[in-house]
Amino acid sequence: MGAKECPAGFAPGCKNSLDVAEQENTMLIVKFVKGLLKLISWVDLALGYIIHGIIAVIKGIYRSMTAQKEEPTHGDAAFDSDKELKEQGMLKPGGFLACVTRKRRKVYLPKDASLMIIANKRQGKTQAVNANLLDLRNRPWVTETIDVGGNHIKRRRQQLPDLVMYDPKLGTLKRTRTTLEGLGYRVLVIDIDNPENTEAWINPVTFLDIHDVYDFDRQNDVFADLLAADAKHGKHSHFDNYPKIMIAGVIKYLLLKQPSQATVPHAVRLLVSSNESREALFALMALVDDPIITAAVDSFRSAGDREKGSFITTNFEKMKVWLRPSICAITEHRDAEGLLVNTFTWEQVFTDDAPVAVFIRCGLGTGEGALVRLLIGCAINSAKRMFNATGDTPLRKGLWVIVDEAKTIGRCNALLDVNRELGEAGVNLLVAYLSESDIKEEFQQDAEALIGGCSLLVYGGSNEIGWLERVSKLLGKRTSYGRSESASQHGSSQGRSETPTNLRNADQVASMGFMECILIVPGRAKVFGLKPFKLVKRLWRKTVVEFYQ
Repeated sequence: MGAKECPAGFAPGCKNSLDVAEQENTMLIVKFVKGLLKLISWVDLALGYIIHGIIAVIKGIYRSMTAQKEEPTHGDAAFDSDKELKEQGMLKPGGFLACVTRKRRKVYLPKDASLMIIANKRQGKTQAVNANLLDLRNRPWVTETIDVGGNHIKRRRQQLPDLVMYDPKLGTLKRTRTTLEGLGYRVLVIDIDNPENTEAWINPVTFLDIHDVYDFDRQNDVFADLLAADAKHGKHSHFDNYPKIMIAGVIKYLLLKQPSQATVPHAVRLLVSSNESREALFALMALVDDPIITAAVDSFRSAGDREKGSFITTNFEKMKVWLRPSICAITEHRDAEGLLVNTFTWEQVFTDDAPVAVFIRCGLGTGEGALVRLLIGCAINSAKRMFNATGDTPLRKGLWVIVDEAKTIGRCNALLDVNRELGEAGVNLLVAYLSESDIKEEFQQDAEALIGGCSLLVYGGSNEIGWLERVSKLLGKRTSYGRSESASQHGSSQGRSETPTNLRNADQVASMGFMECILIVPGRAKVFGLKPFKLVKRLWRKTVVEFYQ
């Protein structure tokens, strides 16, 4: 047989099938190598593009991180988001519960911040207070070491602050008492409006420690300021100072010589009694070698008859409230043996192992509010005294001072002290007013210090233009951008404009919905949220208030 012919494309000289197979295999290997080389070149090209792309992305991210952000021309004011509030720690219990976000997350103030609510009647100020007291059940727990018989024992306790609250109608007490007692609070009620319902008696003079040689004079000055508040529009400071000098001298005399009679009503009775009795009192006081008592005697004797008469009239007008039967019943309560009864002192409250809640009621009149002012002022100044005496150590439990309808207690300088210096002592203030003008009327030149030192919780429904414009300014401005286009026979052009816009105008603040509110925490946050309670309509029943758990 002849040799098999070679397939087309094979080298000439192929004689048999073995040669054909070898050449086919060779061709396959050549094709495979060529394809592999081509694939490698494609992969190399692709990897090059990928690497260059990654490098470009990294460069872009780096430039965006290091480049200076262009500041908007007119500001970039905005309300804080839930994420921003969380980063600031304002979604965890710390200080007062201020509001809730649109996602129903509770917003808390920093633990050293005070809160002021300025809102019209029937806007929910008292319900905001109730929400704070009911939310105490969510307070964090801490581990502390106590000394028991020389042994150091660790225990866990909930961070529950002592409470001093002015509750004009005891509505908050009725709503929160069961919860507070369930948390371990010792609840004390001072009912000035109806002393028969009082659960605690207190002689405010116990604030003064006659044995404190170095600090008594300062205590006495503070006490006199609380007793005889400055006239709102007084032009003659000596008419304001005279009652303070008198009452300070008489109270110190009673503490030194007649301690069982040392009460505010008794001191006032001595000052507003007949001329003969008053002369006899100052004759006895003149025998005591003490600068405070001597100052009172000299002030009384140096005044002429006409001037003295004016002073006595001023004295009586400032002091007559302390002779009201309800105040006398609270501050001069005696036991069967005739001894003055003191259910507690503020030092006992602050050092008690259990948290204590003191509710004070005096109705909505402004007269008995003087005793509320004195009690709250003594509580705050007792905390200050303990803070100073313990080497600037904060109160172990902390103290919340809550004043609803604060207009009725008049000017209480101790409220200013909380803002100025007692945040680090663990003392916080929650105060509610109907309007900004009420604050300015009572505190005059110090009103700005009180407002500026508090976080502000703003509700709608107000028609006080000055206050609404203030809130609008505090919220700040943002930059609004606009585009413009123009066309002419020479062509078209485009431009961009920047205009300042209030984050919220005054009218927008006033027209907020009933459940809406604005929280301003100076230097920290601005929140457009909801009030810390909710209105729920029950079937066949009227709308009721419920609180977030």
